[in-house]
Amino acid sequence: MSGCISMSTTKESIYMWSHYADNHKGVLLEFTFDEGDPKSLFFGMGNVFENSHIKSPSGFQCGPVEYQSSRVISKSSNKLNDIISKSYFIKSHNWDKENEYRFILPFAEYWEILFTSKGLKKALHNIKFEGFEQRFINENSNDKYPFKINGLSLSFLLGNNHITTLSDIWENEGDDCIFVVRVNYDKLTGIYFGCKSNISGNSYIPENFFTNSMAQYMGFTKHLLMMMSLN
Repeated sequence: MSGCISMSTTKESIYMWSHYADNHKGVLLEFTFDEGDPKSLFFGMGNVFENSHIKSPSGFQCGPVEYQSSRVISKSSNKLNDIISKSYFIKSHNWDKENEYRFILPFAEYWEILFTSKGLKKALHNIKFEGFEQRFINENSNDKYPFKINGLSLSFLLGNNHITTLSDIWENEGDDCIFVVRVNYDKLTGIYFGCKSNISGNSYIPENFFTNSMAQYMGFTKHLLMMMSLN
């Protein structure tokens, strides 16, 4: 089970600004990383396995998306890397304007799990771990996602053979339950605002932008870029 973080290699595309940055009202963050050490963009000191006895899982993949007219995966193929490559890194040529670059991360690599009230209720309904909520669910300083499972709890669950519990939560992944990874802000090399952004005075950057629990988890850019709304 893996998650995909999608970025772009271009910041000038009108198509991207209109579709992924709230019709030019959003913001784009640029990150630059060492291609020889792509994991450094995400993990650094934020890795839940840092200083842990647990070995970080394999399955990390990254690379540019290839745009083709078809994506054929042979049923007789026994090469896992070939299946992964075609499944994750090939898209229809109709999407070639995105200049997409993807990171594929195994779900066990994620920093925290965030829940809406609805998402937490749904997740707990499927969990058979007695006392799970009291032991592992913490309050989160985010209005949309007021609950979370933090990195220490994830490390404990992974190290004590509770992978099934995390798998049950993973099945509820969506708008109400998100697995997040923390980016390394040492790699931040640019901030760009859309032509319709509200940039009066200094109010265009929220006071808590770099400490906000959602902003610091945004995945973004060798140079790679991801756009987002400021709302």
